[in-house]
Amino acid sequence: MILCPISVYVAGLLGTMIALRNWDALNGTRFTMAMIFSVWICDTAAYIFGILWGKKKLIERISPKKTIVGFLGGIVGAFVSLYVMNNLGFIQFELNGLHLLTLTFIVGVCGQLGDFVESMFKRDAGVKDSGKLLLRLPTEVHAAIANAAESNKQSINQWAVEQLSKAGQS
Repeated sequence: MILCPISVYVAGLLGTMIALRNWDALNGTRFTMAMIFSVWICDTAAYIFGILWGKKKLIERISPKKTIVGFLGGIVGAFVSLYVMNNLGFIQFELNGLHLLTLTFIVGVCGQLGDFVESMFKRDAGVKDSGKLLLRLPTEVHAAIANAAESNKQSINQWAVEQLSKAGQS
């Protein structure tokens, strides 16, 4: 039965979100925002690199459209986005080279491997859309996902209020 691995996967993701929120409580919300932005940029770069230059498939039986070039392009996109946000002071504290490489690995490699795991779960469950996969989860998992989404929304709102108040002071 696929339910147990999916529950563990979702619980791990929610645990990571809670850890990020705790970090943000001490250091401000920009770190979480930087991680979200870098994941978006990683996915976008992987897609663009894969479409433009990708020929050789990475793991075709799990995710037939993902290419090696796209995977590497995503890693480059993650690094560049984190590097630029760090140099612009967006993250609110200075990251050294080791920090940048570690975060690049987490976002660029682990994030894309997480996409493969999700694709594997969808194939095993016989669904094409992740939303339909979530419908098969127990009610407790749905509640946890809703709580995490609400928590994330509060982080984004808090960050927006901080930015507006800083802009009003200038």
